[in-house]
This record gives sequence, C-alpha cells and structure tokens, in this order.
Amino acid sequence: MRHMSDVSSTDVLVIGSGGAGLRAAIEASDQGASTTLVSNGAMGKSGATMLAGADVTLDGGSAAKIGLPGNEEDSKEKFLHDIVVQGYYLNNHNLV
Repeated sequence: MRHMSDVSSTDVLVIGSGGAGLRAAIEASDQGASTTLVSNGAMGKSGATMLAGADVTLDGGSAAKIGLPGNEEDSKEKFLHDIVVQGYYLNNHNLV
C-alpha cells in the first residue's frame, strides 16, 4: 500500500473512476472547481460501470431499446433477462 507524504488541497474530491466518478470529476472541473479524482483501479475500466456492459446504448444493446417505437422484438421479459445477464447474475433480481 502506498502512502502519500504530501498534503494536497482540492475543492472537490471524487473517489472512484467508474462512469459516475468520471462524470462527477468532469462536471466539477467544468464548473471551475479544483478537482482530484482517486481510484483503486484503472480509470474508466473498473467499478460497476464495466459490469453493466458496454453495449447498453440506444443504438447498441437491446436492454436500452425497450419501449421505443418499432422495436417489436423486445419485451419486459427480454429486458429483465438482458439486465441480469449484463450484470453477470450478480444483481439483485428483485430490484431488477
């Protein structure tokens, strides 16, 4: 384990470099705040964001398409299945 010997000062400290952490750091910086981001993994490649599946987009993954006009091949059951599979069966099925 590495220990920092220097003291740092920052307006905003973001812990975690998953999707939410990166977005929070970008927004804080855009608003003019001195921003520090710390992570125990590679930025953008660790945390829950990667477990969600990179293909969950409006133009890629079927899970995000449910309810859009003209998408008759999707259903609530397929949506549930997609979310559970893309969560590697680690998600709470009752919450999904």
